[in-house]
Amino acid sequence: MASTESQTQEMGRIKVRITKGSVLSSLLIVLVFIGINCLGYVLNVLNEFVLFVLFSMYFIVNIIIILFSNRLDTVPIEKWGKTFRKYSHLAGGLVALLFALFGIIQLGWICFSILMAFLIHEYFYVRKNIYGMYTKTLIFVGRLDRRYDPNSQENPKPFYPTMWLLAALSIFGLIVYIHALYIVAILDVAVLAVIGAVVAFTFGDSLSTMVGEQFGKHKLPYNKIKSIEGTLAFFGITFVGIIIVLIIGGQFNWIVALIAALVGSISESIIPTNHWLDDNFVVPVSVAVVLYLGLLLI
Repeated sequence: MASTESQTQEMGRIKVRITKGSVLSSLLIVLVFIGINCLGYVLNVLNEFVLFVLFSMYFIVNIIIILFSNRLDTVPIEKWGKTFRKYSHLAGGLVALLFALFGIIQLGWICFSILMAFLIHEYFYVRKNIYGMYTKTLIFVGRLDRRYDPNSQENPKPFYPTMWLLAALSIFGLIVYIHALYIVAILDVAVLAVIGAVVAFTFGDSLSTMVGEQFGKHKLPYNKIKSIEGTLAFFGITFVGIIIVLIIGGQFNWIVALIAALVGSISESIIPTNHWLDDNFVVPVSVAVVLYLGLLLI
C-alpha cells in the first residue's frame, strides 16, 4: 500500500487527496490513450474523422469528471442504481454495435486503447492503492452496478467486467483486420460473426437482465443468482437478433443461429456474478466462435 495516499471511508464516501503518484498515474493514462490512437491514425487504422470525434468525446468526459467527480457522493445510489443497471449495458452495447456496423477494426483499436488505459489505472489503484483522476468516477459507476462496495474490508479489486468486454472487442477488431489483410475470401463471415456476437451482448445480455429482474421467479439449479426466465429471454432475443443479422448479411442459416444462441445462453448462465472471468467476455466470444465456424462448415 502506498503511504502517500489518504483514503477516508465514511458512510460510503471516499475522499481522495491529490499526490504526486495520483498526478503521474493520471497523466500516464491520458498519454497512453492518446498515443495508441494517434498510432492508429499513423497506421491508417483510424481516419481523421474518427480521431476527431474520439478525442472530442474524451476531452468532454475529462471536463465532466473534473467538474463533477467531487459531487458524486451526494447521488443516491439506491435510487439511480436500478435505472443504471437496466440501461447502461444496453446503451454501451448500442454504441459498440454502431461502431461495429461502420468499422469493426476501428472499434477494436479504440477498445484496445481504452483497455490499456484501464490496465494502467487498475495497476495503480489495485496494486499501489493510488487514486487518480478517474478513480472516484469508476468507483461510483461500480457502486451503481453493485460491483464495488467502498465499505468492504476487502482489498480493492479490478473492474473485471469492463476490461473483459474491452478485451473481447479488441480481439474482434484484430480478427477482422487479419481477415481483411490475408483471408479476404471469408472476410464477410468474420464480420457477420462479430456483429452477431455484439448483438448477443447488446440485446441478449441487457434485455434478459431486465426480464430476469422483473419476472425471474425460478432460479437456475446450477446458478442461484440467475433465473430460468432470464436465460430463456437471452436465448430468444439472441436467436432473433442473430437471424436478423444473417438475413441482412445474406447468410441466412437458422441452425447456426440456434446453436449460437444456445451456446451464448449457456455461457451467460454458468458464469457466476463477480467472477474473475466475466460473461462480458465469454458470451460474445463464444457466440462469435460458433457463428464463424458454423457459417463456414454448415
